[in-house]
Amino acid sequence: EIIRVMVWVIDPKIGETVYDPGCGTGGFLAQAYEHMAGPNHEKSTSPDQLETLKRHTFYGREKDNTIYPIALANLMLHGIDEPHIWHGNTLTGAEIYGGLFLDAPALFDVVLMNPPFGGKEGKDAQTRFAYKTSATQVLFLQHVIDSLKPGGRCGIVLDEGVLFRTNTTAFVQTKRKLLNECDVWCIGGITAAIRVTLALFHEDELRRRLVITLMKPWYTGKPYAPTKKSHVNFCVYASTWKASHAFALDESEVVAAWVKNDHIGFEIPYLYQGVVRKYRPDFLVRLANGEMLILETKGEESEQDVVKHRALDEWVRAVNAHGGFDRWHWAVARRLSEIGDVLARVQTASTT
Repeated sequence: EIIRVMVWVIDPKIGETVYDPGCGTGGFLAQAYEHMAGPNHEKSTSPDQLETLKRHTFYGREKDNTIYPIALANLMLHGIDEPHIWHGNTLTGAEIYGGLFLDAPALFDVVLMNPPFGGKEGKDAQTRFAYKTSATQVLFLQHVIDSLKPGGRCGIVLDEGVLFRTNTTAFVQTKRKLLNECDVWCIGGITAAIRVTLALFHEDELRRRLVITLMKPWYTGKPYAPTKKSHVNFCVYASTWKASHAFALDESEVVAAWVKNDHIGFEIPYLYQGVVRKYRPDFLVRLANGEMLILETKGEESEQDVVKHRALDEWVRAVNAHGGFDRWHWAVARRLSEIGDVLARVQTASTT
């Protein structure tokens, strides 16, 4: 079902090329064919479209000698008359048989894949990539980004280390490449519902869109409410105070997208009374002009809050000084009635 959901989210269309650089037995490609064809091929409205779908759409690569013929047979049994599958090592470029891949395009409209986790590649693979590591999933992610057409889109399954590991240079560099060159559209848990109608990071036709499936599901007994402008289906709140702020963000014309900072890992370290602590602001907001706002909703401000906000201000200044992660702002709303004014003030400040 994970493959089915990812294909449904990416929604490949007839006339687009679909690529899996580590296709295995062809599960993603077969599911993409069924999605694009529809029941009884109802989505192909002409013989030319059906010809394109069956012969000029699906491309892949597979290394294993046993799996390669199984992939070809599986795809043909699903109705793909010409599966263009290259036999060899995608990462090293070592070819075993490339006859079916001769007319493959250099770049693809859609990439779907589940790269192997925990695999290791030697220097013959690493020299082909800008960011060198033996970790196969990181090398595959670089390959995927480089294989997408401008405006193309990708669904890929990754382990958490790719986005959250910070002690290896190649992981950090690849993550930066992902955020700088692609518009990360959705991050979802494998066993959680994925909703991508409106994402925290808006789609940008001048950049490449990527959908990543990796966050763990979590459970709560607290009250919750559905959202409109968040990539997370529901907003969990501990009080009607927080729920009212979430509603205000959903209804504001100044807000393009938002997410409650709950289980998404956004923390700012700060030192208070000799102890290093973690500060989790309430909301992350993308404004209609594309800039970012960290919004805290707070009543009375304590001495500890002052220290938190000082750390937050330093974080925002550092990110803006770097210049590679859009422009950020932060603000505190003391009362619900202040939300509109705070948003308008930040929007105005960002244009001056």
